[in-house]
Amino acid sequence: MRSWLINVGCRHEDGWVEIVVLLVAESPRTGAFRKQLDKLRNTYSRFASRATIFIAAFRQGEGPIRSDLPFVVANNGSAVADAYGVRDDFNILIIGKDGNVDYQTRKVLPAARISDVIQNSFVVQHEVRR
Repeated sequence: MRSWLINVGCRHEDGWVEIVVLLVAESPRTGAFRKQLDKLRNTYSRFASRATIFIAAFRQGEGPIRSDLPFVVANNGSAVADAYGVRDDFNILIIGKDGNVDYQTRKVLPAARISDVIQNSFVVQHEVRR
C-alpha cells in the first residue's frame, strides 16, 4: 500500500527514516490545498530540522507548487489517494517515522498543529527519551 514512499526516499527496506506530510488534492488549484500552502509559508527551517518531507498527490492535473517548502509530487496521485482512503477534495496526512498515519484530516491545519503532531508522535518521543 505505501510502497510508493520507498521511491521518494522516505522508507528504506529496514525501516522508516523520514516524517512525511502528505497533501492530497484534486489539483494544485484546489482552494484548500492553496490555503494549506499559505499556512506553511516561512516554516521550512522548522520542518527541515525534523527531517520532514512534503509530498503532494493530485488526482487530476499537474502544475507548479508555489511554496518555499520543497515538495515531491507523487507520480500517480489518484492511486495514493485511494491507498489512504481519501474521498474528499483535500486531505492532509502526517506519516510518522514508523510508517503509521499519525494524523489525517480534510481540514487545513496551522503549521503549529502539524509541528505538534510530529513532535508528539511515538517514534519522535522515543528518540527524545533515549
